[in-house]
Amino acid sequence: MHLLRVMKISEILKGALALSLVMLLMLEVKVSVAQEAQKEAEAAATKTGEKDAAKAEKKAAKTSKDTGESDKKDKKDKKNKKNKDKHHKNSKKHDKEDHDSYDAYDSDDDHEGDDHHGDHHKDDHKKGHQKGYKKGKHKLHKAHAHGIAQLMVAVDKSSQLHVNLVIPLESLVGFEYQPKTDKEKLEVENAKKLFADSSKLFALDADLKCQETKSELDFVYKDSHAEGKYHVAYDCKGLGSGKKFTVNVASVFPRIKKIQLQFIPAGGNASSANHKKFPFDIEL
Repeated sequence: MHLLRVMKISEILKGALALSLVMLLMLEVKVSVAQEAQKEAEAAATKTGEKDAAKAEKKAAKTSKDTGESDKKDKKDKKNKKNKDKHHKNSKKHDKEDHDSYDAYDSDDDHEGDDHHGDHHKDDHKKGHQKGYKKGKHKLHKAHAHGIAQLMVAVDKSSQLHVNLVIPLESLVGFEYQPKTDKEKLEVENAKKLFADSSKLFALDADLKCQETKSELDFVYKDSHAEGKYHVAYDCKGLGSGKKFTVNVASVFPRIKKIQLQFIPAGGNASSANHKKFPFDIEL
């Protein structure tokens, strides 16, 4: 009886042990499955992260490219605006100069050979021609218009006759920029040669007994303007005798339609006149 009871207990223990082993195996399987699932999840997350990172990197690169192109466009727009403003400013300056030139000399005062006198001209020009003309530096009007030449003639007390002439390059050769082609360069050189003999531009009475002592020619290019500046000086023994000084400039350069004259005699009583008929005379 006792033996039978022991055997039953032994069978019960064996069954419990077997059940425990089965449960342990099932637990291990569950753990293994869970680990595999976790690994798969981690792998999927890593893969998704790599894709997301690649997308983010691609997006960042595109954004950087767009930003760079935008910066380039902004710089280009600023540069174009700056050039446009500069061109507009030069155009306004050019228009103002032409407008001032015609206003000053084509107004009601613009009559053939009219003289305009004034005490301020007398004092200013007397000092100016005594100092500036001796050096060939007396300034003419700043106004600049095609077809209009500016001429200043001054006499000082030391028998010196000074002549300053400013002509827009367009009125000399038909264009107003640095010559580029061989033809344009030749036209400029030919124009310069016409200044070589001052007697073709100005004729002086023989009784004036004038001898040319100095002549200078300079072609100046600045912004949208270019002009020829000519200075010639004479030593005249017969000044003050009312002799004539004839201006033939427009005959040499037919594009000139008007000459703005400023005349300063030895007494300093300056006068100005606009001439549209050529040649014309100045009584010294």
